[in-house]
Amino acid sequence: MMRTVGQRYCVDPAVIAGVLSRQSQGGNFLVNVGNTGNMGNMEDGVRVVQDPNLYAPSSWITESQVSQITGVLTSRIKEIQRRFPTWTPDQYLRGGLCAYSGGPGFVRSSQDLGCDFCNDVLARAKYLKRHGF
Repeated sequence: MMRTVGQRYCVDPAVIAGVLSRQSQGGNFLVNVGNTGNMGNMEDGVRVVQDPNLYAPSSWITESQVSQITGVLTSRIKEIQRRFPTWTPDQYLRGGLCAYSGGPGFVRSSQDLGCDFCNDVLARAKYLKRHGF
């Protein structure tokens, strides 16, 4: 499912899994509660339901929910690309992840690319890739 969504949005499935894993604190599913009106973070309509048995969540999340989460991430990445057209692809991804977590106005310069959320998601994505994801 994450591979399908990743292809659709041109996002590495391991990054998607890293975001889901981080949002669920390593649990195995998230639930959609609709738009709560806060576009600055994951209160965009997804809430955590904890189950610490899996590192990469997938058991109870729908493709629609994965698409929603990935759509928010890609919109943040595109916003960073518009605001900082000279940055590298790695900086776009990092900026998008920081803006995903901290809101659209969080990233003001390349100094803001080391947010905890970004570093954690990328570490999880790297772990998942190393283990065959």
